[in-house]
Amino acid sequence: MLSDSKRDDDRSVRTSRADEKESQESKSDRKSLKSNHPKTFESLTDRRNKKWLSFARSKVSFGFKHLPPNAIPSMSPDARGISICLEKITGWTVPIAVIRELQRTNSENGIAVQLSLSLFHLATSSFFGSTWMGQPISLGSGGQSKIMDISYPDIIYMTTRIVDPSCVGVVELVVSQVDASNNLTSTQYGGGWTLLHLFARPFPPDIAEGADLIPSSSCAVFAGSPRDLMVHKDVKGLGAALTEMPHCSLFFKHCSHRRLALLQPLIAENATLGRYDVVPGLMAHPEVLPDSSQSRPLCSLGVELRADRNGPQLLPAQPRLAVPLTLKLANIQVVVPQRAQLEAAVLQAYRRSLAGSSLSPQSVDTAQLQILSRSLRIGLHSGHAVVGGLWGSHPLVEDPAERDALLSADGVLSVPGYVPHEFMALALMVEFHLGRPAVQSRSDSSAVLRSANKPSAEHRLAYLSLGSALFIPSDGLTLSLRNVPDDEESAVDVQLTLSRDEVSSVLNPKPLLQGNAQPGAAVVEPQRSRDPAAPNPTDSVNNLDFLKHQQVAAGSRDDMTRLELDERHFSAGLMVGFDLKALHPTRGELRHGASIRALVDLTAAENEAGQGGRDRDPEPVLRRGESPRLT
Repeated sequence: MLSDSKRDDDRSVRTSRADEKESQESKSDRKSLKSNHPKTFESLTDRRNKKWLSFARSKVSFGFKHLPPNAIPSMSPDARGISICLEKITGWTVPIAVIRELQRTNSENGIAVQLSLSLFHLATSSFFGSTWMGQPISLGSGGQSKIMDISYPDIIYMTTRIVDPSCVGVVELVVSQVDASNNLTSTQYGGGWTLLHLFARPFPPDIAEGADLIPSSSCAVFAGSPRDLMVHKDVKGLGAALTEMPHCSLFFKHCSHRRLALLQPLIAENATLGRYDVVPGLMAHPEVLPDSSQSRPLCSLGVELRADRNGPQLLPAQPRLAVPLTLKLANIQVVVPQRAQLEAAVLQAYRRSLAGSSLSPQSVDTAQLQILSRSLRIGLHSGHAVVGGLWGSHPLVEDPAERDALLSADGVLSVPGYVPHEFMALALMVEFHLGRPAVQSRSDSSAVLRSANKPSAEHRLAYLSLGSALFIPSDGLTLSLRNVPDDEESAVDVQLTLSRDEVSSVLNPKPLLQGNAQPGAAVVEPQRSRDPAAPNPTDSVNNLDFLKHQQVAAGSRDDMTRLELDERHFSAGLMVGFDLKALHPTRGELRHGASIRALVDLTAAENEAGQGGRDRDPEPVLRRGESPRLT
């Protein structure tokens, strides 16, 4: 009998050998990916990509990249979870401007009120993070001004590393005039606002310690709108410039929520989430949406209901993560039409651009500039953020048989953390690194020894992103491991066009090689600094750490260099192709077209039998900082 550890060792050895064999077979039997392949595969991916883009566009979270390093708020190394439980607004009246407008038009339009939450940095008068909007509550026809109390039970979730009293939450009462004929919002007004101190010490009690320990708080509501924060930039004199609405208060509960740290790999920092916000990677639960009377499965945080003597009470929910799959990519190929001409044009344009930058010709021998390396960056994107926070970077090597083709040097790649969902995407980017090779003297043995122990990163001057591609392996119903029709002969199962469109800007805020922005314009961004403590800008999750070193990395106030490239280099499409497999942690390899519903039911049955259903601890999807890895 073999021990359990011996079995595990043997199993891992067999898996490693199988992957190595699979990689060798894929290289020996590989057919070249052709850029002129019939584009029937594009129709199979465009619709999913457009839907993903619409979702991701609304989840963009703003950081502090516009601030100088000394103005960035104080932060802790680890993120913490926050929950804000809204309760009610008391002593509120409809703004007189709304009443006058209704009386002037003799309108029978209705009035609705809703709360919003934004995040604001008082020291620099700038907003950050994202904005949460609550559900509107109808107040009927608003022709009169009367004092009212509005019950507004709702919950907001977020994770943050900020520990700075100059950062606050801004809650605004948004009043909408609703057209009676079509039930659409015609006009919106500011109905008051207030500040919540969410980022200052001491931190509030954690919800895990008991809801009864979370006290209810209240704050005064100010007249006007949060635009007053932009006008009065003197923080000390801000209080005297604000006017409180008489007897009007917002009641809420503010608590820590350490279990939200489980969401850190799936969402962006300082992104505000509501109970209905979809987060791919969470387990689906029945939820009745505001515009429906029937429940439907929803991958969101939701809320928990608890009976109270004053009625039902909303409490923050505990996140439950879905069981992740592992994607395996093999036979990876990148086609760059007329690659030699494109690379020569890039180098020539970059040499010309150095004359006007801080990297003067005296410090850089432009004749030695070359493309040092080519890489393929791979990651999973939840529509909120890159899963795990980091891209996996894999070197590309030239194909000896095809001049315009580049191959992955790593063979079979494993990308852990994939959860089948229509908004969970496999993202790929192709990058070139520009610079000059390290020059080593044979007589200087110490220099050779130092270069062997430490990469010569100082010779990498810039990186260039050619474009990006998305592949969404599931529509929420079935698993798709290919986008090339079965009846078509193809070198690979998945073929994607590398684009330079809005998808690229969502995936990578860094400059891209652009063919049409200005006639043949392109952008190259300088590389990281020599400081080993400075994080790699292409690996930064929210760019907060990188920004502190940006002046050093850029070497000047301008962090981009514009190149002029001819449009003929983009006449043919850039493409990436690969074979794709999906592995379940207990069921093994899944087939193309597998039912997601059956997979979810099977996982739920295993959880119920193995660990008692709902009491089971969530599985980690991918830890923050863990990137796709080679097996």
